[in-house]
Amino acid sequence: MLRVVASGVPFAAAARITGVSRVTVWRWVTEARQTGGPAPPPRTGKHPTITPAEEPQLRAQAAAMPNATLAEHCARWHSEHGVKVSRPTMGRALTRLGLTPGRVRRAEGEHA
Repeated sequence: MLRVVASGVPFAAAARITGVSRVTVWRWVTEARQTGGPAPPPRTGKHPTITPAEEPQLRAQAAAMPNATLAEHCARWHSEHGVKVSRPTMGRALTRLGLTPGRVRRAEGEHA
């Protein structure tokens, strides 16, 4: 898209060609001019509670507690790492490891 604008195509036409809004074209061109080239967009949102560096520890915990509920995994993570995690967060972390939270036993009446 930056090449299209650099070749002299107006922002509106570049937006139609690339399928984005004129404002997006303007923002990208402005960012490229400021940084000297296309830069990845800034990361938004929270950082993961269970980081990729901690995933081997979570994998070991899951192997040690194969029949644990998500709530039990959360409690163990908190006791060993001092970080409280919610059941949905734990479920997403296990999913990232290829461990389906559905295979983790749920306590009676517990919802993911």
